[in-house]
Amino acid sequence: MTTRQPPYNVHWIAKEIRILRHAHGWSQMTLANMAEITSVSLANFENGKGNMQLKHIENVLAILGYEIDIHLIG
Repeated sequence: MTTRQPPYNVHWIAKEIRILRHAHGWSQMTLANMAEITSVSLANFENGKGNMQLKHIENVLAILGYEIDIHLIG
């Protein structure tokens, strides 16, 4: 797996997911089914119209062969 280092933002992650999904030749429905999320959730996230839980983002990226190291500041 490739590890990407911070900083990230939601829009960058969404764009990266779309790019990687296209590189795999997968539809949103295919990736969503593999990640056990709805295709509407994935589509909304990729288009900047919705959010996904961090665990779902990490799962989607893992399916796409990527891992990110997110440090939450609180």
